Amino acid sequence: MARLGAPEGVATLGFAGQARARAQRRAVDDLERAADQALAAGEVALAVRAALGAAWVRRHDGPFAPAVERLQAVLAAEPAPDDRARVQVALGHLLRLLDRPAEAHDAFRAAWETPEAPIALRAEAAAALGAALFDLARLEDARAINALAAEAFDEAGQPDRAAWCRGRVGLVAGVDGAGTLAAFTAAVEASRATGDVQCGGMCLVQVARFDFANGRPALARRRLDEAMALFRDNEHVQGQIDAGILQMVQQAQAGDHDAVEAAAEPVLALLARTGSQVDLAMAWVYLGTSRLLRGALEPAREAFAESRRHLSRTRAIPRTEGYLEVREAEWMLAMGEPGSAAGLLRDAIARFAGIGDRVNVAEAELALARVLVVAGDGAEALALADGAMAALAGREDVTIVLAHAQRGQARVATGDRAGAEADLAAAEAHADRLGLVLPRGEARLQIARLQRLLGGDCRA
Repeated sequence: MARLGAPEGVATLGFAGQARARAQRRAVDDLERAADQALAAGEVALAVRAALGAAWVRRHDGPFAPAVERLQAVLAAEPAPDDRARVQVALGHLLRLLDRPAEAHDAFRAAWETPEAPIALRAEAAAALGAALFDLARLEDARAINALAAEAFDEAGQPDRAAWCRGRVGLVAGVDGAGTLAAFTAAVEASRATGDVQCGGMCLVQVARFDFANGRPALARRRLDEAMALFRDNEHVQGQIDAGILQMVQQAQAGDHDAVEAAAEPVLALLARTGSQVDLAMAWVYLGTSRLLRGALEPAREAFAESRRHLSRTRAIPRTEGYLEVREAEWMLAMGEPGSAAGLLRDAIARFAGIGDRVNVAEAELALARVLVVAGDGAEALALADGAMAALAGREDVTIVLAHAQRGQARVATGDRAGAEADLAAAEAHADRLGLVLPRGEARLQIARLQRLLGGDCRA
């Protein structure tokens, strides 16, 4: 995903449960009016409470910008330190949704560094600060603050959120290993005990990602369905968006492209409400990827154009821009333009390398290797594929299937038939283990291409 989610505590925003949340939605205009009147009368503490309640509603339903302005006005009135920290956390969440991560970072850090604030609030601020640092591609800083957030949640007696943050330490570091999975699994179980449905839902989404990557697609779908039900029952719009986008990704990889189109419809409708340009860009690029894999080239082009249109409305986001360039390059290759495709992929590799994203660098290098095979440069293609394989050592998800399939293609181009056959066998074994059986999934398409090349079809 383009955004690393942060399950926020509704208590921080002036809430205590679903029934009250619905009542507060109905009263949002009154809350905003009360906040403005309290500010005018110098009743700062009352303005804080009313503005926080209204901000929770606007954060879920929009619009975001007026809520930001109101919270900034409350901060200018110099509330007490603990109230100031609460407002800063709420403000930071809204600024992230407006794709203003540098300002969100400043708000979250100020709250985290407020000693008068309760430890649970400071822990939430630290977790949210980690998400903002991830947005800014400051990955080592994000990893470090997530570790501190976990310690703070432990101190606050919130084991589910502590486990969530420990899982994010692994994700930010690019480690999808057993320890990261164990942390998210522990967070799911702890959230069931505490009743924290938001944290539980977000952790279910992460565990589902692991299940899919490790050959348990049916279990992954059940976990995503459970998370989606939690988010819908509690009217958590961002959670529904995050779970829905992951459903699109998994269905595209599996080759179930009709399901991708069906999942995209409610996701895009929710995004039209929230207006997050980053999430809109990612949803459209995943939809375009699915269309490209099933051979619908013009609908794919339209989806990629929509993604680029939304990216043009926000800040520079190297990871999202790079991912879009990889998919646009694959479209160009399908249209018979390997030179243009190679240029885009080199740009994507530079973007990923600039933020230290080793996995996406390797995946873009594999895509470039495929383009170079088509262009007739097997030697450079094989060098790129070998380097990517080394960078991906230890991974057991769909990426390793693609790596073997694309290195095999490069080996065919350099005359190494035995090596290509070994890569084909490895790719097929990994795809079988992962349950990637549908013929229009990306893994099976690349395996089929390698089979055709080994069969002597140079047009493959």
